Amino acid sequence: MMNVFDLSACEDKINHYKEADFSKQYGLELYFRPGKEFDQNQYAVAPTTDELCLSGVRYRNDLDFSSNGYVGPLPWGLELDDTPDSTNAKAPSEPTEQLIDPEDGYQQWQTQVCDVHILYSYLEDRIYRVTLLARGPYN
Repeated sequence: MMNVFDLSACEDKINHYKEADFSKQYGLELYFRPGKEFDQNQYAVAPTTDELCLSGVRYRNDLDFSSNGYVGPLPWGLELDDTPDSTNAKAPSEPTEQLIDPEDGYQQWQTQVCDVHILYSYLEDRIYRVTLLARGPYN
């Protein structure tokens, strides 16, 4: 089986920036944080050391930071062409935070597993990017 994400090729960037950017190839970025930053009650498998652990992922729409656009499943059955109204219909609850303006805006949900942040382009009337972040390291 082929490993799609050759993280060894990104080791220096992961250690320095705590991310691996696959936006141009796959339309996504992976984020990493030291295991000791995770809430051990919520993420019992995370090490309590400086060992880096996957802490988030960002799915990008076509042309977002030169992305080719993510193609694949998203949380709650979302699609990158979804409007804010269709996103709200698919989300399991009301957003915990949102900011809406004429050109773009965002909504955020806090789930038991992670925070879900959705950025919209209102000029294009669709999702621009979806970011999932582990609870704890980013709070």
